[in-house]
Amino acid sequence: YTSVTVDGAHGFSLTGPGNSISYSTAAAGSPSNFALYLNASTGNTITQSWFTHTSGTAAYLTNGSNGNTISRSLITTNGSGYSGLLLSGASSNTITQSFMTAPSGLGAAMAAGANSNLISRSTVTGSAGVNGVLWILNSAAATVLDSYVEGPMAVRVTGSTGTVIGGSTLVATDPAGVALTLGGGSSGVALSSSVLTAGSAGVGAYLISGGNG
Repeated sequence: YTSVTVDGAHGFSLTGPGNSISYSTAAAGSPSNFALYLNASTGNTITQSWFTHTSGTAAYLTNGSNGNTISRSLITTNGSGYSGLLLSGASSNTITQSFMTAPSGLGAAMAAGANSNLISRSTVTGSAGVNGVLWILNSAAATVLDSYVEGPMAVRVTGSTGTVIGGSTLVATDPAGVALTLGGGSSGVALSSSVLTAGSAGVGAYLISGGNG
């Protein structure tokens, strides 16, 4: 068991391939640092760990950090407008049996070339309204399977192609919220065997002009 608490540095920073983190906790306090930071780091296995941030993104995978697996872990931030988990320029990663939450932001986001990533058997919650608590932005072949997503707007897919959502429950908690929003030129979205729930003034699935299911 390893515990790391920092304020002005990364908790765990991985830049090489093939590392393992298990039974560990890391807490970060500066918005410019992360509890878990993977930069051009591939093939890592992270399991049964807890990554938390008081004011920024808790876990950040970027710059070709591909083929990593995060399982049975908790990723959380209290930072307003930040993501618990952020994938940017990181592809073919698997997040499974994990919990991502941000009481004042997004539970998870895939952005800027984060392609072929999988979230499965996981829970994503947050309070972000416009962008959803799970935001898939300018990414290809994102897959969400057997997962639970809950927030004012649950999932937003923007400028992305080939998104797959299956066997999942998407819940919009705002009375006028949307469980699934497709827009910004998104195309090839496949939705199957899922439950979409919205309030009395909300919408289950909303297709914005420029988006194609």
